[in-house]
Amino acid sequence: MLRLGYRALRISQPHLPYGGVHGSHLGKTLALVRGLSSHSTCEIKYPDGKELLTKTASSSNENHVTLEELIDKKNLRKLFLATYQLEIDWLLSKLPRSIPICLARNWDRLSGEQPGISSLHSNFTVVHPPLSENQYGSMHAKLFILYYDEFIRVVVTSANMTSLDWETFENAIFVQDFSRAHSEAVRPCAFGRDLYHFLGALRIPNFIRNTLTGYDFSTAKVTLIPSVPGAHLQNQEEVYGHKKIAQALMKHGLMSNCSDNKMTLEYQVGF
Repeated sequence: MLRLGYRALRISQPHLPYGGVHGSHLGKTLALVRGLSSHSTCEIKYPDGKELLTKTASSSNENHVTLEELIDKKNLRKLFLATYQLEIDWLLSKLPRSIPICLARNWDRLSGEQPGISSLHSNFTVVHPPLSENQYGSMHAKLFILYYDEFIRVVVTSANMTSLDWETFENAIFVQDFSRAHSEAVRPCAFGRDLYHFLGALRIPNFIRNTLTGYDFSTAKVTLIPSVPGAHLQNQEEVYGHKKIAQALMKHGLMSNCSDNKMTLEYQVGF
């Protein structure tokens, strides 16, 4: 699920090519990740996945949730976040201090911004994913991965990281928790592979992508349909956008009994 516009985020460090990582920043981040406290009372809340809506002032349904409730600030250990529109001060007010954060965000070539990796400070990595060469490409994904001591929480949403989208507008959310893989015998599954390859398409540093291999995604209840800027070849291994939708429909047998012009497809853009 995905959406639009962003507040400018000022980066004090120069952007580095995707192949190069600034050791003095990312190295410190990794050290922080390894040194985090293991004392936690946080438990898995969404083992089977759940569809929710952002909670506004008029919300009264139990299927509405606030960003604070999803984040569980006191137990959060680290965070990966992808967003199109961003209110950085508002976001940081929702997070614990000093946790490692990796942010992938849309960027503006016309404003002089560059693709690559930079740092706001020692434990805050910012990634500007590659965009199409023409002016129409954008990084529109809205996804976050929340890391706790014994599990991760994957959230796909139509809400940008802004107060307007989380507190005024009603946006869609899918959330599911995945426990640590306590056995090397856990087999890779489509959800985990799709998530891993999507982070790769955004040029997220490998030390962040590789954390996903420590979790069991076999309980995933949905198929991810990533949207990645650019042109994608017919024969390439990874499939995105409308081609991925068609692949998912065929996989689940949802096209076998449909005659021409009879199918109705409902969707929410957010990932």
